[in-house]
Amino acid sequence: MDKIKKLRLEVDEVDEKIMDLLHRRFALTDEILGEKKVLSLGSFDGERENQILEAARRRSEAVEEVYRELLRISKERI
Repeated sequence: MDKIKKLRLEVDEVDEKIMDLLHRRFALTDEILGEKKVLSLGSFDGERENQILEAARRRSEAVEEVYRELLRISKERI
């Protein structure tokens, strides 16, 4: 049981880092969207999305699924 508790604490630490990074990622994508509006560019970049998903796919199928959801949420925020 002690090992499970220790592992859960480690998962909690990783989750905190992930949440901080996600918060930062959304802030950055908001900035990018603002710049695209100033430059009169479209908000969706299919090539960029494909690059992100390919990088995620190289990690694992699960990571790709997470990134598909992350990109879906990002699109909804537009």
